[in-house]
Amino acid sequence: MEAGPRGRKHGMDCKMMPIVIVGSGGQGRETAQLIKDINRDHHKWDILGYIDERLEQQGRVLRGVRVLGGMNSVQEYVEMESCCFICAIGQPEIRRRVVEELNTKYPQIRYATLIHPTAVVADDQIIGEGTVLCAHTVITTDVHIGNHVLINYGSTIGHDTVIEDYVSILPGCHLSGSTHVSECVSLGTGTVVIQNVSIGRNTIVGAGAVVVKSLPDHCTAYGTPAKPMKARDPSE
Repeated sequence: MEAGPRGRKHGMDCKMMPIVIVGSGGQGRETAQLIKDINRDHHKWDILGYIDERLEQQGRVLRGVRVLGGMNSVQEYVEMESCCFICAIGQPEIRRRVVEELNTKYPQIRYATLIHPTAVVADDQIIGEGTVLCAHTVITTDVHIGNHVLINYGSTIGHDTVIEDYVSILPGCHLSGSTHVSECVSLGTGTVVIQNVSIGRNTIVGAGAVVVKSLPDHCTAYGTPAKPMKARDPSE
């Protein structure tokens, strides 16, 4: 884990650090753009390329960034001095599986924490490795964000909130104070969560939902107010 100010301070370094993006889909390309936005203010990151298992992606150049190969290409870059990785896969459970595979094969792997220059982050926040804060996100006081979390464009996170590992918060979500979002949760675009509510592990909340009561593990919930509509297989 590292505090938010430390994550931002890296941009002051003169030497650009190599970075590899795992995933070349929509989230991967958005992450590449976020890195380019960071580099406009601070010449911090040298994007080496994408890792993607899909054969049809390998060798392609996507908006100036090459797909380097599949997971068997990772070793070369793990061994490179100061090289960091970011897992840019939008689906929480798939992101978890990929990161765990990387951690098992390459215990020495290093992950970046990426914070867009327009993000507003209070001092002394705890923000985990591999986490991405996109443009115009707002993180207020005493918030704890885990590892490999995605907080997308224009989302706001209220005071004393805990967001566990591998959570995906899609654009325009608003979490009030003292909420707790468990591991591998996905909050759909425009979700609103009122204060003192918890959301269970591996739960999906549909776009535009308003969560006024705590939700259990392994469910799909949607509506206003949000209600669990069906159970999910824990392995999904």
